[in-house]
Amino acid sequence: QDYHLFEELSALGNAGLAASFAPAADREHIRRGAGQWLDRLGLGGMGGRSVASFSGGERQRIAVARALAGEPPIVLADEPTASLDRAAADALAGDLAGLGRSGKRTLIAVTHDAALASLLDRQLTIVDGRIVEDSDG
Repeated sequence: QDYHLFEELSALGNAGLAASFAPAADREHIRRGAGQWLDRLGLGGMGGRSVASFSGGERQRIAVARALAGEPPIVLADEPTASLDRAAADALAGDLAGLGRSGKRTLIAVTHDAALASLLDRQLTIVDGRIVEDSDG
């Protein structure tokens, strides 16, 4: 997968990219959030490294930190745990599930990861473009 990271930027530069386009009053908040998410996702202390030096799973976690750094009210996640080892996937699944429980954000995830799906409030099973099962009834 391509996580649309900029090779010429560091991990922290990529994770905090939205700060470059945000109003001046929000920039520091986004940069701080980027660093906090890198720490939370197991990449603390590596923010200054070139993105080219990271593995696929680490790159995925940088992209997740970028997506969450600005605290968006809605998070769309397409196979967020796909390239991660089980321990990293479980940690990320817990973090993502916690976003919805905070009451401040909505998470919509597409996943084949049963462990992630089991943590979410509602699951829809879609086959051939049709909803065949809804955990809400």
